[in-house]
Amino acid sequence: MKLTEKAIDQPILVLLLGLFIFILGIAASITLPLEAVPEIEVPYAMVVTSYRGAAPAEIESEIIKPIEEKLIELEDLEIVRTFALQGMAFCWVQFLPDSDTERSIDDLREKISEAEKEFPDEAEAPVVKELDFSELPILILNLFGDFDTFELTRYAERLEDELERIPGINDVNIFGSIEREIKVLVDPDKLEAIGIPVTQILGIIQQNNLNMPGGNITLDGQDLLIRTKGKFTHLDQLENVIVFSSPFGGVTRLRDIARIIDHYEDPQTYSRYNQQNSITLLISKRYGENIRDVTYNIEKKVAELIADYPTGLRFEYSARQATDIERQNSQL
Repeated sequence: MKLTEKAIDQPILVLLLGLFIFILGIAASITLPLEAVPEIEVPYAMVVTSYRGAAPAEIESEIIKPIEEKLIELEDLEIVRTFALQGMAFCWVQFLPDSDTERSIDDLREKISEAEKEFPDEAEAPVVKELDFSELPILILNLFGDFDTFELTRYAERLEDELERIPGINDVNIFGSIEREIKVLVDPDKLEAIGIPVTQILGIIQQNNLNMPGGNITLDGQDLLIRTKGKFTHLDQLENVIVFSSPFGGVTRLRDIARIIDHYEDPQTYSRYNQQNSITLLISKRYGENIRDVTYNIEKKVAELIADYPTGLRFEYSARQATDIERQNSQL
């Protein structure tokens, strides 16, 4: 008996089977994770080298040229694109499609290490990163309003801390932020008068357990970086640190030998949204997580947090992968 004849003779069984398949399809559509970019192994890499203060022409001759001369020795290389910017060199590397990605990246790192030997001493070590498309942001959130960049940075950092606690979040990166910087300008004559080296001043500041977000001690044009831990809240706490005690009972405080400046460091990145200064948060999820669910949880948390922020602080999304996926699914 043919299959069609069996189906005609047992319509209830066919109906139940069809209903079962339909239910399985609904369950699969609900439980399967949605991905805008499925996980694929791609033979791409990026090389980034920082050379602060160097003009693009200098970047090209001192950084990019040595890199290109070494990269042409790679056997499985397909395309190299290089970009010289102010203080920065970018190199986009694409390998042949059938190449072994892991081996290709190892070979790339070896060639970059060889090229680095020809870099100027002031250039930083190049960073080689294999491109992972699962790290692409699923949401780009922009913060802006009637606040200066430092205030926006503080609000963005609070958002970052909360968003990173959401299940399924891989990373949150902030662009356009600035950091507070404390600069201690030591008078070399006064320092010589009490007979202690500038490195001892640095050690005393750190030993006093002051929570400084960063800064420099400057002496004769030489900057020494400050990194401390503790509870520094006002400049006078730093100014009153005792740096020298005389055997005759007198004390010398930091304010007696140095000028202390509280300001902001030069920004490393810039962000603007609709012609306004802004802070941008790039939010990515872990591979395999449902993009629609993670996006919903992010947007819910952002709305809750922003409601508690001062009036005038605004936010908008400039990219949302879940919207693109929902549009694609509706067309299927």
